[in-house]
Amino acid sequence: MSAIQRLGVSEEIIKLRQAQPGYSKEQQQTKDIFGYKWSKRDTYESAEVQRNAEKWLFERYCDNRPDMLQEWLSGGRKIILDAGCGAAYSALLFFKDYLKEHDYLGVDISDAVRIAEQRFEECGYQGDFLQTSLLDLPIPDSSVDLIFSEGVLHHTDNTEESIEYLATKLKKGGRSSGS
Repeated sequence: MSAIQRLGVSEEIIKLRQAQPGYSKEQQQTKDIFGYKWSKRDTYESAEVQRNAEKWLFERYCDNRPDMLQEWLSGGRKIILDAGCGAAYSALLFFKDYLKEHDYLGVDISDAVRIAEQRFEECGYQGDFLQTSLLDLPIPDSSVDLIFSEGVLHHTDNTEESIEYLATKLKKGGRSSGS
């Protein structure tokens, strides 16, 4: 069962959200810029760039302890929300094969979600992807085990409001990692 199915999000809701985007004029610029950025795969897919990024992610979020991520994801199948997934660059480097054991939902305001979907398929992982605002997620409150949001929230109209909103989606005892 996928993240979307587990969260009870219908196809109608997904189509409605994509037909009526809920974002500001400033967010339109963010949408356009990051859609373009993530379409340039040759700028971030070299082995050296990925090695350095993976190292940085584990330093930043796990105090250089990969076993910490294993602890976070222990205890059964989790729903991972990647809030502002872009091309799923960080998620693929950080979660790797854990993505086979858990349900991933990548959300981004830009059409980079299509690139993320393609990259997941190329790596042999399942995932769900929605192009929508982080402040208009069609998922229930208290439904997500882990929120991952790498380098995104400062691009929203209001960082504090974004953090507060995303926190409503987190299950009791869930984890949030991001910048």
